[in-house]
Amino acid sequence: MPAEPTQAGFVLLDKPPGPTSHDMVDWCRAVLGVRRVGHTGTLDPFASGLLCIAVGKASRLARFLAGEDKAYEADLVLGVETSTLDPEGEVVGSFDLSWVGEEDLSKAASLLSGEIYQMPPQFSARKYKGRRLYELARKGETAEVEPRRVRVSSLSFEKLEEPGIWRMKVVCSAGTYVRALARDLGRLLGGGAHLRSLRRTRLGSHTVAEAISPEELADRGWEAVRDPAEVLSHLPKLQIGAKEAAFLAQGRALRIGGAISDGQCGLAVDEAGRLVAVIEGQQGGEWLRPVVVMAG
Repeated sequence: MPAEPTQAGFVLLDKPPGPTSHDMVDWCRAVLGVRRVGHTGTLDPFASGLLCIAVGKASRLARFLAGEDKAYEADLVLGVETSTLDPEGEVVGSFDLSWVGEEDLSKAASLLSGEIYQMPPQFSARKYKGRRLYELARKGETAEVEPRRVRVSSLSFEKLEEPGIWRMKVVCSAGTYVRALARDLGRLLGGGAHLRSLRRTRLGSHTVAEAISPEELADRGWEAVRDPAEVLSHLPKLQIGAKEAAFLAQGRALRIGGAISDGQCGLAVDEAGRLVAVIEGQQGGEWLRPVVVMAG
Protein backbone atom coordinates (compact mmCIF):
# COMPACT_ATOMS: atom_id res chain seq x y z
CA MET A 1 0.00 0.00 0.00
CA PRO A 2 1.48 3.40 -0.92
CA ALA A 3 2.34 5.81 1.87
CA GLU A 4 -0.15 8.52 2.65
CA PRO A 5 0.62 12.11 1.64
CA THR A 6 2.43 14.03 4.37
CA GLN A 7 0.36 17.18 3.84
CA ALA A 8 -2.05 18.33 6.49
CA GLY A 9 -4.62 21.07 6.53
CA PHE A 10 -8.28 21.97 6.34
CA VAL A 11 -10.89 21.93 3.61
CA LEU A 12 -13.67 24.48 3.93
CA LEU A 13 -16.46 22.58 2.20
CA ASP A 14 -19.88 23.83 1.16
CA LYS A 15 -21.90 20.73 2.01
CA PRO A 16 -25.02 20.25 -0.12
CA PRO A 17 -28.32 19.02 1.37
CA GLY A 18 -28.65 15.24 1.38
CA PRO A 19 -25.35 13.60 2.29
CA THR A 20 -24.28 13.19 5.90
CA SER A 21 -21.21 14.87 7.32
CA HIS A 22 -19.59 11.42 7.41
CA ASP A 23 -20.34 11.04 3.69
CA MET A 24 -18.35 14.23 3.12
CA VAL A 25 -15.47 12.87 5.19
CA ASP A 26 -15.47 9.72 3.04
CA TRP A 27 -15.53 11.90 -0.08
CA CYS A 28 -12.45 13.78 1.10
CA ARG A 29 -10.68 10.51 1.92
CA ALA A 30 -11.31 9.24 -1.61
CA VAL A 31 -10.38 12.50 -3.36
CA LEU A 32 -7.23 13.20 -1.36
CA GLY A 33 -6.09 9.62 -0.87
CA VAL A 34 -5.65 9.95 2.88
CA ARG A 35 -7.23 7.88 5.65
CA ARG A 36 -7.02 10.34 8.52
CA VAL A 37 -9.87 12.78 7.94
CA GLY A 38 -12.42 14.28 10.33
CA HIS A 39 -14.66 17.30 10.73
CA THR A 40 -15.13 20.05 13.31
CA GLY A 41 -18.91 19.94 13.76
CA THR A 42 -21.73 17.83 12.32
CA LEU A 43 -24.30 19.17 9.89
CA ASP A 44 -27.59 17.26 9.64
CA PRO A 45 -28.22 15.53 6.28
CA PHE A 46 -30.94 18.04 5.30
CA ALA A 47 -28.65 20.97 6.14
CA SER A 48 -26.11 22.66 3.90
CA GLY A 49 -23.26 25.10 4.28
CA LEU A 50 -19.85 25.40 5.86
CA LEU A 51 -18.36 22.10 6.97
CA CYS A 52 -14.73 22.27 8.03
CA ILE A 53 -12.84 19.08 7.19
CA ALA A 54 -9.53 18.33 8.92
CA VAL A 55 -7.07 16.33 6.81
CA GLY A 56 -4.05 14.30 7.91
CA LYS A 57 -2.31 15.49 11.07
CA ALA A 58 -4.63 18.51 11.10
CA SER A 59 -7.24 16.14 12.57
CA ARG A 60 -5.45 16.73 15.86
CA LEU A 61 -6.25 20.44 15.51
CA ALA A 62 -10.01 20.08 14.96
CA ARG A 63 -10.82 20.84 18.61
CA PHE A 64 -9.40 24.36 18.26
CA LEU A 65 -12.15 25.13 15.72
CA ALA A 66 -14.98 22.97 17.05
CA GLY A 67 -15.70 25.33 19.95
CA GLU A 68 -16.00 28.48 17.84
CA ASP A 69 -19.32 30.29 17.48
CA LYS A 70 -21.43 29.43 14.44
CA ALA A 71 -23.98 31.33 12.33
CA TYR A 72 -26.94 29.86 10.48
CA GLU A 73 -29.80 30.81 8.19
CA ALA A 74 -32.92 28.66 8.30
CA ASP A 75 -36.47 28.57 6.98
CA LEU A 76 -38.80 28.24 9.96
CA VAL A 77 -42.22 26.63 9.40
CA LEU A 78 -44.63 27.83 12.07
CA GLY A 79 -47.64 25.71 12.95
CA VAL A 80 -46.25 22.28 12.03
CA GLU A 81 -44.01 20.18 14.27
CA THR A 82 -42.31 17.04 12.98
CA SER A 83 -40.76 14.12 14.83
CA THR A 84 -37.25 15.12 13.72
CA LEU A 85 -37.89 18.90 13.76
CA ASP A 86 -36.89 18.98 10.09
CA PRO A 87 -38.60 18.06 6.78
CA GLU A 88 -37.49 14.41 6.98
CA GLY A 89 -39.71 13.54 9.95
CA GLU A 90 -43.39 12.70 10.36
CA VAL A 91 -45.85 15.44 11.28
CA VAL A 92 -46.68 15.09 14.97
CA GLY A 93 -48.72 18.27 15.42
CA SER A 94 -50.48 21.00 13.42
CA PHE A 95 -51.48 24.35 14.92
CA ASP A 96 -52.99 27.63 13.79
CA LEU A 97 -50.21 30.15 14.18
CA SER A 98 -51.31 32.37 11.30
CA TRP A 99 -51.74 35.24 13.75
CA VAL A 100 -48.02 35.34 14.62
CA GLY A 101 -46.15 38.48 13.59
CA GLU A 102 -42.55 39.62 13.89
CA GLU A 103 -43.18 41.19 17.30
CA ASP A 104 -44.60 37.91 18.62
CA LEU A 105 -41.59 35.98 17.34
CA SER A 106 -39.19 38.52 18.81
CA LYS A 107 -40.83 38.25 22.24
CA ALA A 108 -40.55 34.47 22.16
CA ALA A 109 -36.96 34.73 20.88
CA SER A 110 -36.02 36.95 23.83
CA LEU A 111 -36.67 33.95 26.11
CA LEU A 112 -34.29 31.84 24.02
CA SER A 113 -31.45 34.36 23.83
CA GLY A 114 -28.29 34.65 25.88
CA GLU A 115 -27.17 31.80 28.12
CA ILE A 116 -29.93 29.18 28.12
CA TYR A 117 -30.43 25.51 28.92
CA GLN A 118 -31.53 23.61 25.83
CA MET A 119 -33.01 20.14 25.59
CA PRO A 120 -31.48 18.32 22.60
CA PRO A 121 -33.84 16.85 19.99
CA GLN A 122 -34.68 13.17 20.40
CA PHE A 123 -33.37 12.69 16.88
CA SER A 124 -29.78 13.79 17.52
CA ALA A 125 -26.33 12.27 17.84
CA ARG A 126 -26.07 13.02 21.55
CA LYS A 127 -25.41 9.88 23.56
CA TYR A 128 -27.45 8.39 26.40
CA LYS A 129 -25.94 5.40 28.21
CA GLY A 130 -23.65 4.79 25.27
CA ARG A 131 -26.34 4.94 22.60
CA ARG A 132 -27.19 7.75 20.17
CA LEU A 133 -30.52 9.42 20.82
CA TYR A 134 -31.60 8.93 17.22
CA GLU A 135 -31.05 5.17 17.61
CA LEU A 136 -33.46 5.13 20.54
CA ALA A 137 -35.94 7.43 18.81
CA ARG A 138 -36.11 5.18 15.74
CA LYS A 139 -37.19 2.35 18.05
CA GLY A 140 -39.85 4.51 19.66
CA GLU A 141 -37.84 4.92 22.88
CA THR A 142 -37.15 8.19 24.65
CA ALA A 143 -34.32 9.16 26.96
CA GLU A 144 -34.41 11.56 29.88
CA VAL A 145 -31.25 13.47 29.05
CA GLU A 146 -30.11 16.58 30.85
CA PRO A 147 -30.47 19.94 29.12
CA ARG A 148 -27.26 21.49 27.87
CA ARG A 149 -26.13 25.04 28.55
CA VAL A 150 -25.65 26.96 25.30
CA ARG A 151 -25.46 30.59 24.21
CA VAL A 152 -27.64 32.24 21.59
CA SER A 153 -26.01 35.57 20.72
CA SER A 154 -28.43 36.66 18.01
CA LEU A 155 -31.84 35.49 16.78
CA SER A 156 -33.72 37.46 14.12
CA PHE A 157 -36.58 36.87 11.66
CA GLU A 158 -37.74 37.95 8.21
CA LYS A 159 -41.21 37.12 6.85
CA LEU A 160 -41.20 35.25 3.56
CA GLU A 161 -44.02 35.35 1.00
CA GLU A 162 -45.32 31.88 1.83
CA PRO A 163 -47.80 31.78 4.74
CA GLY A 164 -46.25 30.66 8.00
CA ILE A 165 -42.66 30.66 6.69
CA TRP A 166 -40.01 32.86 8.26
CA ARG A 167 -36.31 33.26 7.46
CA MET A 168 -34.46 32.85 10.75
CA LYS A 169 -30.87 33.97 11.35
CA VAL A 170 -28.97 32.60 14.34
CA VAL A 171 -25.57 33.20 15.89
CA CYS A 172 -24.88 30.70 18.65
CA SER A 173 -22.27 28.75 20.56
CA ALA A 174 -21.02 25.32 19.60
CA GLY A 175 -23.40 22.58 20.72
CA THR A 176 -26.57 24.59 20.03
CA TYR A 177 -29.31 22.76 18.13
CA VAL A 178 -31.04 25.16 15.74
CA ARG A 179 -33.80 22.58 15.26
CA ALA A 180 -34.44 22.75 19.00
CA LEU A 181 -34.68 26.54 18.81
CA ALA A 182 -37.42 26.09 16.18
CA ARG A 183 -39.22 23.59 18.42
CA ASP A 184 -39.07 25.86 21.44
CA LEU A 185 -40.16 28.94 19.49
CA GLY A 186 -43.25 27.11 18.25
CA ARG A 187 -44.14 25.87 21.71
CA LEU A 188 -43.64 29.27 23.31
CA LEU A 189 -46.16 30.60 20.78
CA GLY A 190 -48.66 27.95 21.82
CA GLY A 191 -48.09 25.50 18.97
CA GLY A 192 -45.17 23.93 17.17
CA ALA A 193 -42.63 24.52 14.43
CA HIS A 194 -39.84 22.87 12.46
CA LEU A 195 -37.11 23.80 10.00
CA ARG A 196 -37.55 23.06 6.31
CA SER A 197 -33.99 24.18 5.54
CA LEU A 198 -30.81 25.00 7.46
CA ARG A 199 -27.55 26.49 6.21
CA ARG A 200 -24.40 27.14 8.22
CA THR A 201 -22.99 30.44 7.04
CA ARG A 202 -20.09 30.95 9.44
CA LEU A 203 -17.72 29.03 11.69
CA GLY A 204 -15.59 31.30 13.83
CA SER A 205 -14.06 33.87 11.49
CA HIS A 206 -14.62 31.78 8.36
CA THR A 207 -17.70 32.17 6.16
CA VAL A 208 -19.36 29.91 3.63
CA ALA A 209 -18.20 32.32 0.91
CA GLU A 210 -14.71 30.83 1.39
CA ALA A 211 -15.97 27.27 0.98
CA ILE A 212 -15.76 25.07 -2.09
CA SER A 213 -18.16 22.46 -3.45
CA PRO A 214 -17.35 18.73 -3.35
CA GLU A 215 -16.99 18.86 -7.13
CA GLU A 216 -14.43 21.66 -6.91
CA LEU A 217 -12.48 19.67 -4.34
CA ALA A 218 -12.43 16.74 -6.77
CA ASP A 219 -11.05 19.04 -9.48
CA ARG A 220 -8.42 20.77 -7.37
CA GLY A 221 -7.37 18.02 -4.98
CA TRP A 222 -4.64 19.00 -2.53
CA GLU A 223 -4.50 22.52 -3.99
CA ALA A 224 -7.80 23.16 -2.17
CA VAL A 225 -6.44 22.16 1.25
CA ARG A 226 -5.89 25.24 3.40
CA ASP A 227 -2.82 25.74 5.58
CA PRO A 228 -3.53 25.00 9.27
CA ALA A 229 -2.07 28.29 10.49
CA GLU A 230 -4.30 30.19 8.06
CA VAL A 231 -7.49 28.45 9.19
CA LEU A 232 -6.56 28.76 12.88
CA SER A 233 -5.91 32.48 12.48
CA HIS A 234 -8.16 33.29 15.48
CA LEU A 235 -5.34 32.06 17.72
CA PRO A 236 -2.39 34.37 18.50
CA LYS A 237 0.71 33.63 16.43
CA LEU A 238 4.35 33.52 17.52
CA GLN A 239 7.19 33.21 15.02
CA ILE A 240 10.15 31.18 16.27
CA GLY A 241 13.59 30.23 15.01
CA ALA A 242 15.02 26.85 14.09
CA LYS A 243 16.34 26.15 17.60
CA GLU A 244 13.01 26.85 19.27
CA ALA A 245 11.19 24.83 16.60
CA ALA A 246 13.44 21.84 17.33
CA PHE A 247 12.64 22.11 21.05
CA LEU A 248 8.91 22.11 20.40
CA ALA A 249 9.18 19.26 17.88
CA GLN A 250 10.72 17.19 20.69
CA GLY A 251 7.81 18.02 22.99
CA ARG A 252 9.91 20.36 25.14
CA ALA A 253 8.65 23.63 26.61
CA LEU A 254 10.11 27.03 25.79
CA ARG A 255 10.74 29.89 28.17
CA ILE A 256 9.55 32.98 26.30
CA GLY A 257 7.81 35.11 28.86
CA GLY A 258 4.82 37.21 27.83
CA ALA A 259 4.41 35.69 24.36
CA ILE A 260 1.15 33.86 25.14
CA SER A 261 -1.08 34.49 28.17
CA ASP A 262 -1.32 31.90 30.91
CA GLY A 263 -3.78 29.18 29.90
CA GLN A 264 -4.18 30.61 26.38
CA CYS A 265 -3.38 28.61 23.26
CA GLY A 266 -1.50 30.02 20.29
CA LEU A 267 0.38 29.04 17.14
CA ALA A 268 4.14 28.67 16.94
CA VAL A 269 5.23 29.07 13.31
CA ASP A 270 8.68 28.86 11.76
CA GLU A 271 10.32 31.54 9.63
CA ALA A 272 8.49 30.21 6.54
CA GLY A 273 5.14 30.55 8.32
CA ARG A 274 4.62 26.80 8.71
CA LEU A 275 2.86 25.61 11.84
CA VAL A 276 5.31 23.93 14.22
CA ALA A 277 2.98 23.41 17.17
CA VAL A 278 -0.03 24.67 19.03
CA ILE A 279 1.33 26.03 22.29
CA GLU A 280 -0.17 26.96 25.64
CA GLY A 281 1.07 29.58 28.07
CA GLN A 282 1.88 28.27 31.53
CA GLN A 283 3.24 29.51 34.84
CA GLY A 284 1.91 33.01 34.35
CA GLY A 285 2.74 32.95 30.65
CA GLU A 286 6.44 32.52 31.40
CA TRP A 287 6.64 29.13 29.67
CA LEU A 288 5.16 27.81 26.44
CA ARG A 289 4.15 24.15 26.42
CA PRO A 290 3.49 22.29 23.14
CA VAL A 291 -0.09 20.98 23.11
CA VAL A 292 -0.09 19.57 19.57
CA VAL A 293 3.19 19.14 17.66
CA MET A 294 2.92 19.32 13.87
CA ALA A 295 6.61 19.41 12.91
CA GLY A 296 8.63 16.25 12.55
